[in-house]
Amino acid sequence: MDGNIAIPCVIYAAKSTEDKRGSIPDQLRECREAIEPDPHRRFVAEYVDEAASAFSSNRGPGLDEAMQHAEDLAHQYGAGELWAQHSDRLARGDGRLARHAVEIGLWALKHDVRVRTVQDPDTFRDLLYAVVTGQRNYEDSRRKSLSVAAGLRRSVERGRHIGVPPDGYRVAVRVDARGVVTRDSSSMPRASR
Repeated sequence: MDGNIAIPCVIYAAKSTEDKRGSIPDQLRECREAIEPDPHRRFVAEYVDEAASAFSSNRGPGLDEAMQHAEDLAHQYGAGELWAQHSDRLARGDGRLARHAVEIGLWALKHDVRVRTVQDPDTFRDLLYAVVTGQRNYEDSRRKSLSVAAGLRRSVERGRHIGVPPDGYRVAVRVDARGVVTRDSSSMPRASR
């Protein structure tokens, strides 16, 4: 690539669940803030996936489009970068059910794309780092999944309703004189509207 031409950069952001608290805009902003002051780089496009897990499956079409765009830029300009806030935004799978970070590293190597992450910049420095960090991302996600499942199980065992009440029912909450809270959703039909 000509030293006078700024490297074109594609940004990707993702959230495994619905983004109720604005994580995706923050991820995009953090990447832009890393790219824009650098005279050797230029922001080209951004892609997102919302409610698309990287643990139980591959991220959604936003990541596929971002990767393809970075490939095209690398082919056209001799260099291209794919940016994300953290490597776990790109992949956190075991390599069987969902993409492992090393797969992103191999893809980048094959297509002359450089993957850059703001919060863990060494991850895609070489394939060994991608393997190790990818394993860490997977184990962190697996642990969170187990913790959430255990918490839901404990709530059910305590008799607490989990999720949306069935159609025609509502959750009734009562507090007795001692301050003990009870909930019941099995026999309280909703009031008519």
